[in-house]
Amino acid sequence: MLESLPRTIVSASDNASGADVTVLNAETGAEDLNASISNSTVRVVYLRVDITLPFALSKVKHNLTIIGQCAALCVLDGNFTRRIFEVAEAGSLVLSRLQLQNGYSNAGGGAVYTLGTLLSLVNCTFFNNVVEWAEGNAPEGGAVFAKGPKTFTVEIKDSSFTFNRGDNGGAVSMHVLNSESYGILVVERSDMRNNTNIWNGGVLYGYVQVGGGATWILEGNTFENNGYSGYGGVIYLKGYVNLFIHGCVFLTNAGYKGGAIYFDSVHQPNDEDLPHELTIEASLFTGNQAYVSGGAIFIQHDNFFEPLVKTFVDCKLEWNFAPAAGAIYMPTDHPVTFMSTVLSSNSATAGAGGAVFAKSGSGFEFLLQFYDSMLAYNSAVGNAGAIFLETSREVNQEGSKVILALSNTTLKRNTASGNGGALQLTNAKVIMRQSSCRDNAASVDGGCIFAFSAQITLEGTELSHNTAANSGGALKATSGCHITLLSGAAFHGNAAIFSYGGAISAFGNTQVVSPIGLLHLSGNEAGTYGGGVALFDNSVFHAANGSEFKANRAGTAGGHLHAAASSVVWMEQSVLDGGLITSGHGGALSIEESILELAHSRLMNSAAYHGGGILLRSRSNASLEYVLVRGNSALSRGGGLRVESGSAVRINHSEISFNHALDMGAGMEVAANAEGFVENSSFVGNEVEKGSGGGVSLASGMASITLLNVSFEEGSTPRGHGAGVYVAAPPAPAILETRLVALRFVNNSAVAGPNIYWEFVADRDEQAELDCQQCTVAPLQSELYASSAASFVLLQAGEVVLPEGLESISARPITPPIKYAGLDFYGNVAQEPGMDDVAVFSLDATLSGTLTVPYQQTGAEFNRLSVTGRPGASYTLVFQPWQDSWSSVTLKVALQPCQAGDVYIETAQTCSTCEAGSIKFDNSTDECTSCKNSGLTCHGGDAFTLEDGYFMAELSIHAACAERSAECVLARTSECDWSPACSSTANRNNMGGALAVPLEAQCGEGYQQGTTVLCGSCEAGYQLSMATGRCRECPTSVAERVGAASVVPLFVIMLAGVYLLVRQKAPAGIGSPPLDPSESEERDSVATAAMHAAGRRLDRAQNFGRILANNVQKAIALNHFHRPVGQY
Repeated sequence: MLESLPRTIVSASDNASGADVTVLNAETGAEDLNASISNSTVRVVYLRVDITLPFALSKVKHNLTIIGQCAALCVLDGNFTRRIFEVAEAGSLVLSRLQLQNGYSNAGGGAVYTLGTLLSLVNCTFFNNVVEWAEGNAPEGGAVFAKGPKTFTVEIKDSSFTFNRGDNGGAVSMHVLNSESYGILVVERSDMRNNTNIWNGGVLYGYVQVGGGATWILEGNTFENNGYSGYGGVIYLKGYVNLFIHGCVFLTNAGYKGGAIYFDSVHQPNDEDLPHELTIEASLFTGNQAYVSGGAIFIQHDNFFEPLVKTFVDCKLEWNFAPAAGAIYMPTDHPVTFMSTVLSSNSATAGAGGAVFAKSGSGFEFLLQFYDSMLAYNSAVGNAGAIFLETSREVNQEGSKVILALSNTTLKRNTASGNGGALQLTNAKVIMRQSSCRDNAASVDGGCIFAFSAQITLEGTELSHNTAANSGGALKATSGCHITLLSGAAFHGNAAIFSYGGAISAFGNTQVVSPIGLLHLSGNEAGTYGGGVALFDNSVFHAANGSEFKANRAGTAGGHLHAAASSVVWMEQSVLDGGLITSGHGGALSIEESILELAHSRLMNSAAYHGGGILLRSRSNASLEYVLVRGNSALSRGGGLRVESGSAVRINHSEISFNHALDMGAGMEVAANAEGFVENSSFVGNEVEKGSGGGVSLASGMASITLLNVSFEEGSTPRGHGAGVYVAAPPAPAILETRLVALRFVNNSAVAGPNIYWEFVADRDEQAELDCQQCTVAPLQSELYASSAASFVLLQAGEVVLPEGLESISARPITPPIKYAGLDFYGNVAQEPGMDDVAVFSLDATLSGTLTVPYQQTGAEFNRLSVTGRPGASYTLVFQPWQDSWSSVTLKVALQPCQAGDVYIETAQTCSTCEAGSIKFDNSTDECTSCKNSGLTCHGGDAFTLEDGYFMAELSIHAACAERSAECVLARTSECDWSPACSSTANRNNMGGALAVPLEAQCGEGYQQGTTVLCGSCEAGYQLSMATGRCRECPTSVAERVGAASVVPLFVIMLAGVYLLVRQKAPAGIGSPPLDPSESEERDSVATAAMHAAGRRLDRAQNFGRILANNVQKAIALNHFHRPVGQY
């Protein structure tokens, strides 16, 4: 940088040719030197003696070089009474190997005062020179004062300035007077120590009037113990100026603002193209102090139009301190860049910004950049242990234009007594890439970062082991912040010791978004809420695509995350593992009065007192889709998740497995006044150690659970009930809504009710709904288990809030309660015959369980509801005004389940101790007999059906079927004693100890009971038709009789031919399943018997024709029977 600058410096060897003078005599040295100065032809003076000036030397009006040739430096002493050299505007002065000491002036420049174009000081020492204030004069430059109306240069090389003093500029002062003037200062390889100032600039003071300009170049210098008061313990530079510093050391200097440097850039009109930079390279600032701010450097920029480029490269600023801005104070107006720079152990002793304080109200664009740098061990008694960045301009939709960018930069072990252990941002933006912020601490909020109305982007950046006494162990964001966490962002081991948000605390409409995922939070801890993340007051958190939360913990709620006060959590393709709550709830997630959406994720191995995995409370809503909830544990309730009062959860295509709870609901507990909806999911291996509800526990009170197509497997409640589902007894008059559809139970174990345990209190009107449709159990066990035999009743009308437009609804319990009934209707509403005040509802078991009944706005009134359906099922009747889904009344009806020990027979629609394939002949006993008779189908219980072509040979059916296997045989008739042999449509009996229905009622028109055969003969005036095989009225004319007789042989031949054709040619099943072998054998045996009977008894042709016709019909029916596909 320095090599590229234009050099206008003139050294002694550049002087034009002229006379040389050597001063040798000590006694006349002052006079000889003065004579040489006055002689314009003298160009070089060689001084070989020390001189104490008894008088003031003449002004230098031409180009003059004075070189000391003493054994050491030649001394020129002003004796504390006078200035040593003064250079006129036309002159220039080069001094070499001289020591100028004890100079004095009250008008500027205790040793040298110059108006000339060049002052060059090479290998010189300025010691103990003083400028004091006098009225009308500027006390500037304790050693050197330079100013000029035109371009002028001051060059200092290999020199030293010690113990000089001036009001402005303890050692050197430069003053640019006007727009035609430009000042250049070059200081190289020089030492400047113990110089003091009263006002500004302990060593170097520069002031550029409006319109002028200046460039200062400092290289390889040491500035130590300079300054006293005022601005800039070493350097004060104000105006349209450039300052380049390279390889310098600033040690223990002090100033009011800017312990080492005070740089004030001022607007320069009409000269926008002039260079305008502050560059500091390879320099060290150590132990500098400011009494107000900017322990090392204070930058003031009043130039809002031209950019000021500020760059720090390979610098180190350490152990500097000030009440605010321990190392650097700067405005937020134009770019500042730090490259390979270390800011360490700086301190703001009473305010903010332990290392850097950047603040402005201008609202202009600003970029503060750190590359390959480190900010470590800085501290602030106030906020921001390392960097404080603030602008008064609020962040708008376009975002902040005040930006802090850190790349490959480390923030380490910074501390703040207030907020922001490392950073505090207000109305600003921070971008951190491939950086780290670790081991920082804040006594209030934000162990690493505290952000107010700010934007934060982290990419490939780790925030680890930061601590905040209150909230936001790593990051606290509030008042509309927007935080973007890109790939590789990580939070590890951070802690909010006494409050919330171990890693991140978001408050006041703050958004925390990880749009492309790969976010990692592990080992973070909070004293109260949100070991990893805490959200409050309408804040949002979104994590996706491989984000991981592991081993975060909190004291009160939300091991990984806590959301409250209308916040939203949206997580997908994430892993939440090992969250822990030491004494509260929500081991992984705690959602309070907020919303949770969790998809395609895993939630595992977390623990809490309530809600080992997730806890929902205070009107929260959650959705889990394609989520694995596994291995979580609760010391009390809700191992996988707990849904508390006023909250609701919807779970779809998920697995809740191997969770544990001590008291209730290892998989999930739905508490009073809460709601759960689970579909297409499974509960596997969940265990309650002491209580009940291995898979799902529904608590007492107004609660609701819907389970659709859900399986419960390997659940366990070794000391309790309901290893699959447990429904607790609700206190009257609570409403317990439970809807169970298409459930599957496998190998669950409990003290009672291994699959479903419904606990209710006897002799109490249970206002409840329990609907288990299409539920299956494997191995087969009782589908429902109730703790008593109390009846279920209807919801009383007085407890229904009527919608607008509905005048009244009245209902009363059905007495006695319905035990079982057939399904005669499919969701239709009908009047029970003869009862106009009764509304009858019959529902199909395959329906969803909800029937909507539209009614007119005038209202509907009835005295009693009659509902038929599956035993143990419950139905929801919704009375809804036409085209108005918002104004509705819901009545809940539950049917009494089968009694203990009974099973529901689907085909017979009844409850019985006898399953399908067996029969119960006497209801006074529990004996079930296997039903093996041909032609007899037993549906379970005492229900049976006779197939076509079969009749009951004896009335004592239980004795006949028990003793003989063929009591149901082909009909035996003769002459007019013919019959269709009790077809299934005419004879579907319910038999008890005695026939429940008179046999006469089962015979069709034209038939009579007969003595030995049921409907075995035609009534008087009827005869068997050869064509139809049915009883018909006997013919009344001769013609009809002859026709009937002649048709018999032809009819018999036709039937025989058809039978043989069907027997030989018909395929086993066209478009249908093949015949069962047993059915084929039965058909063959029946046909063979019929053929033999025809041969032996040709005189009984009419009877043979009837038998053959029946068997042909049977063969055809069997061959085209479509068996329905079985379902589990």
